[in-house]
Amino acid sequence: MLLGDSGHELSGKKASELVESYFEANEDEGSDNLVPVPQALIDTIGRTRKFIVKVSTHNLTGKTQTLTVTKVLTPEDPDIGVNLEESDGERVKRAAENIEGEEPKRAKCG
Repeated sequence: MLLGDSGHELSGKKASELVESYFEANEDEGSDNLVPVPQALIDTIGRTRKFIVKVSTHNLTGKTQTLTVTKVLTPEDPDIGVNLEESDGERVKRAAENIEGEEPKRAKCG
């Protein structure tokens, strides 16, 4: 889910624009049909990015695996040193390893 400034930095579009274009393009499709991913998100496949993420206890123990991206760094951004901040029992950690898989991961439906 791409929301807020981080989603805009990554895709170049606001979340409301992505949602609106998604529903406009797929308004005639039934709920059982596969619908295409917005082009702005497809364009992010294969690009290497660095993220600063917020990890809470819920992220590690909950049934869903989600992270809150607090900032998307561009390749031009200087490397940020490791800096942990405590806030209400949560840690803000830097996840800036350039890990490149053989194939981009695809979202699972259902």
